[in-house]
Formats: sequence, C-alpha cells, structure tokens
Amino acid sequence: MLDAPISHYHEPDCGFASGPRSGTLNLMQLKQLMGKKQKVAFAAVLASLALLVGGWLLLASRVINVWVYTDYAFRYDHPNWPGVVDSRFQEVNRIYSGTGVHWKVLDSSQIDPTSNLPGMDTRRANMTLHMDKQTDIYMILTGVHEGDRAGIVIPFTRVAMVVDYPDKSESLNGRLMAHELAHLFGAPDDPAWLQSLMGEKPESEKFSERTIALIKRMRGYPFALGIDGLAQGSWENRALAAASQDDAAAHENPMAHAHTVLATALINERKMDRALEHFRAAVDADPKSKLMRLNLVQAYMRDSQFD
Repeated sequence: MLDAPISHYHEPDCGFASGPRSGTLNLMQLKQLMGKKQKVAFAAVLASLALLVGGWLLLASRVINVWVYTDYAFRYDHPNWPGVVDSRFQEVNRIYSGTGVHWKVLDSSQIDPTSNLPGMDTRRANMTLHMDKQTDIYMILTGVHEGDRAGIVIPFTRVAMVVDYPDKSESLNGRLMAHELAHLFGAPDDPAWLQSLMGEKPESEKFSERTIALIKRMRGYPFALGIDGLAQGSWENRALAAASQDDAAAHENPMAHAHTVLATALINERKMDRALEHFRAAVDADPKSKLMRLNLVQAYMRDSQFD
C-alpha cells in the first residue's frame, strides 16, 4: 500500500530541481508535497496501531498450547498434511478471534500413538499413557470414521479427537474442529434454530453470544491438569456457574443441568466418587425430575461395573 504514495511524493523533488518556477507554483507544489507526506505518515501510523492492537489482543488472549497427532489415514488422505494442519488452525483461530482464546500448535510431526487401536473411545482413553509433553491439550486428527461422529471431546479434559473429512471443504473441516474444541470449555451443542457454529451441522462459522460468553468465562481453565483442574481453586464452582447460565436449551432447572454436565465429564474420566456427588446434587436441585433420578441410577450401575 505504501509504494504508490512514496513514488508520488518523490516526484515534486525532481520538479524543484528541473529549473526556475514561479513562487506561486512552488508554494502549490510544497502544499501538495506536505499533504502527501501527511497522508503517508497517517497511513504508517494506522498500520503501526493495527500491529499494536493485534499484538495486544494476542497477549490478552489465553494461549492454549496444542500437541497435534495425526494418524496414518489422515496422512494418506493429505500428502501435504503439515500444511493442512497449519491451515486448519489458522481457520480455527480466525473463528475464535472474539473469544479471547488463541490456539498454538507446538508440534504436529508425530504419528498418533493410538493409531492401531480399534474405536475412537478406546484410542482417546489410551492417550493417558502418552501424556509426556509440555502442553495444555493433545489433539488427534483422524481419518478413521466411526458412524456419524465428528469427534470426541469431554469438557474440562486435555484430549480432543477430531475426525477429518477429506471429501469436504477445508472451510467446513475448520468449522468442525472449532466446534469440537468448544466442548472443552463445557459448551453444548446448540439447537438447530440458532443457526450457530455449535449446531449439529455447523453451517455457520460464528458462535452464539451465549457460547462466546461461556468460553470467555472458562478460557483460563488449567487444561494441563485435565479433569483434575476442577479441583483447583474455584474452578468447580466457576464451571457450575458457567454451565448453569447456558439457557439455549431452556432447562427447567439450570443448576441441575450444570451438575449433570460436570458429573458426565467426571464419570467419563472414571472419577466416580466426584461424579456421583454431582449426580446426587442434580437430584437435590430438581427432585421432581425423573431424568435426574435416572441419571443417578445409571451412574450407580456404572460405578458397580468399575468396582
């Protein structure tokens, strides 16, 4: 952008040296010269301010470090898989630009250590044996499909598995990744009528204002501790408060819903005692709800299976 104004404002200098001109003409040229210099200087100031604002926003954002694994299927479908990983995270960060979260890929060179295991749930669970990196979360990009599942992400944990769709556009794959990562903060799927990124089929690239607010409240969560981060400081209460304010589904009892969100995350990480506490708290918060009682019974049955 600066090339054109710079070349123009050098032209009057050549004019001054070419021969005698009238004082009026020189004064007019001087005014034009000063005007163009001011415009160039103003443009330079605006560019500098934009860089400063961009840098400030990045520093003000929560940077979440990601260690990315890709499996053989993903690499087979994408010969230029390093570039694909980079471009998808660029798209994800563009989508998250208003949330105060920035995703930073630390490494994406290694093959998924769970590639040879069957089933997404088994592979995700097995990742607990491979958490030896200095990172906040681990992501597995897989080309192996399992029904219509777009991924598996449990709130307040540090492993995210996202399914790749090589027959779909990169834009859609970026939206699917952004959608799945939002579950880490406890963001639920949105009803279709909201037409948001958190819909079952994320045709939109924008989060609802409710989801943005939830991500901002939970962006400081200590993901490096996984589900145990809930026990640090006030995070359990903060997660309950954030989940209870999720009103898109019009829950009859927001606090019972919030306890269920945490209980489900805990039970999926086999933290049975703490999960049962939250399932019981959900029943206490909404004692007339058959669903809350059913959840509690199923949790007790699952607990007996683990014993």
